[in-house]
Amino acid sequence: MQVAFDASEQPMLILDAANKVRWGNQAAADAWTSGLPILLPSKTLTDLVQLATPAGHPISENEPAHPLSRMKLANGDDRYLLLQPGQASGPLEAHRVRWRRVTEVPGGFVLITFANLGPAERALLQQQRLINQLAHELRTPLAIVNGCLKRLSRSTDSEAQKHKQITTAHQEIRRIDRLLEQLSLLSQLDVGSYRPTLETRSLGSFLEGWSRQLRRQARDRVSFNLDDLNPALQLQLDQLAFNRILNHLLENSLRFCPAKSPILITGHERDNQLEILFMDWGPGIPESDLATIFDRFRRLETMRSVSHTDGSGLGLAVVRALTEAMDGTVCILPNRGADGLSRAGTVVQLMLPVHTPKPPAGASGQNNLDAAHPSQRDEAGLDRTEESGTIK
Repeated sequence: MQVAFDASEQPMLILDAANKVRWGNQAAADAWTSGLPILLPSKTLTDLVQLATPAGHPISENEPAHPLSRMKLANGDDRYLLLQPGQASGPLEAHRVRWRRVTEVPGGFVLITFANLGPAERALLQQQRLINQLAHELRTPLAIVNGCLKRLSRSTDSEAQKHKQITTAHQEIRRIDRLLEQLSLLSQLDVGSYRPTLETRSLGSFLEGWSRQLRRQARDRVSFNLDDLNPALQLQLDQLAFNRILNHLLENSLRFCPAKSPILITGHERDNQLEILFMDWGPGIPESDLATIFDRFRRLETMRSVSHTDGSGLGLAVVRALTEAMDGTVCILPNRGADGLSRAGTVVQLMLPVHTPKPPAGASGQNNLDAAHPSQRDEAGLDRTEESGTIK
């Protein structure tokens, strides 16, 4: 039996009546004690792993939904998300947790196993989490709209007060519309029905197309440095998708950075890829949040305040999905100055493949602006506006 348990790829634990580990197999040791089974005994389940509901809400061992509470009543199994203790944040892994009483020996022992979910179960769990998150996100703006409508029904309100309530209701309706539109786009990207319309141009041309659709106030905050970039390098990008990626990044910077704080975009060639760095000098992102910052409905608690209107929590998820749809990658880099010391601010790195076709005979010039696509207005005040100079 010992050999069979150790051969299993599923973590297995035997708990005593005090909910302490009496035995664990090699898979459990690999998961939670750096491969050393001798470190498992006498630990509690909570010492090893933190459980959460499929919606992502942590469960304490005293709650009725926790296996330690449920196993006192009967054998069973359920789906849980697992997070190792001590991790303030990080990806939650979905598992099916099973527990049954060990009746072969006295002492009130319980065998508990952790099995990875199959593809169908993972898809169902992801769908359930998305529905729960969407319901949570819609609840706040709908409550605000409902409150505004109730106040409008009061005949004692002044015209100014009524106008304020109508404006607030419109803002929340736009917020709901934007949330649903972002979810629709992510759904298309998930199932592969989104197809980018690729154009072959220089980075300067794509940046020029993006810059043209910004309002002047937003555009004046952004500067470009492509001095180290070979102007002959070309990319294959969807201008609309590229606009949207940069719009989301700019919106975050405008929301959290001090007024008039600069935003810099640079371009460099690295290993047949083009590196685009989007840099601001705002509060930055804590290193502990970098692993999950691109997750859907992810917001930083440290960034929340009464002076900042919450976004949808989907912007960076859209950034990653659109970048990957164009065969690129995106990540957040540590922000360090020339002296190597950490500094405030955020550096977003986009890596995109270089397209290098043979130029036609007699071709010359660089960064000639193709017609820029219109893009949708968003909360950062991004919209089409006046012509601007060519980016070089």
